[in-house]
Amino acid sequence: EFLGITHPLEQVRVKAVIKNFTPDNIKDSTAYQIPVVNIFFDLLFDDSPPSNEQLKDMLNTFGLLAALLLTVAMSIPASFDYDELDDALERFEVAPYAAYLNGTALIQELQVSSAVGVFGLGATIIAVVVMLIITAIPQWASQSKARIKYWHWARWTVLWIILNLILGAFGTFQAFNRMVMLKFTDFYLAEHSSISVFNPESSFVFFFGLGLLWLLLPLIIILLGMG
Repeated sequence: EFLGITHPLEQVRVKAVIKNFTPDNIKDSTAYQIPVVNIFFDLLFDDSPPSNEQLKDMLNTFGLLAALLLTVAMSIPASFDYDELDDALERFEVAPYAAYLNGTALIQELQVSSAVGVFGLGATIIAVVVMLIITAIPQWASQSKARIKYWHWARWTVLWIILNLILGAFGTFQAFNRMVMLKFTDFYLAEHSSISVFNPESSFVFFFGLGLLWLLLPLIIILLGMG
C-alpha cells in the first residue's frame, strides 16, 4: 500500500508524479518566480507541510479578516427597505441618470455582490474552523507520515480559503459601491450630465477608477518592491 493506494498501476502512476514533482522543479516553475504568488505556491506545493503554529497563525488571520468583512457584507442589504429601493428605481428612470445607469441592474448587482461577499466569507470561516479543529488533533501536531499524507489534500482547502477570502472581499467592496450609488446623488453627474472615472467628485464610478487604484496600491507597492 502506498499513500492509501492499493492498486499497483495507480501506485506506479502516483510515484512517477511525485518523482517528477520535486522541490527543484517547483522552484523552476513560472509561478515560483512571481512575487507574492511564490509565497503561497511554496506553502501549498512544498514537500514538507508548514508547522502547526505557522498554520494556526495563518488560519487565525484569515478567519479574523473574513469575520470582520462578513459583518459588513451582511449589513449592506439590511440597510435598504422596499420604499428606498423603489425611490432609487424611479430616480434612475429619468435624466441624467437614465442615460448612464440602470436602476434595476444596480439593484441586481447589489444582490449578487452581497451574496458573493456573504457566502464567500462564510465559506472561508467554515473552512478555517474545520482546519483549526484538525490542527488540535495530536497526530497533526507532529511531522508524521499521516500528517504529510493529509497535507497533500488539505493544502487545497487552504487554497480554497484564500480564494474565497479574496472573492468575498471583492464582493463586499462591490456591494458597498452599489449601495452608495443607490443611496446618494452623484453631484458631478447631475451637474455635467456625464461621469468621470478618475474624478473623486463622481462617486458612481469612483470604485472603478481612483477607488480601485486605492485598494490595489498596497499590492502594487509590494510587487514593485519584490520585483
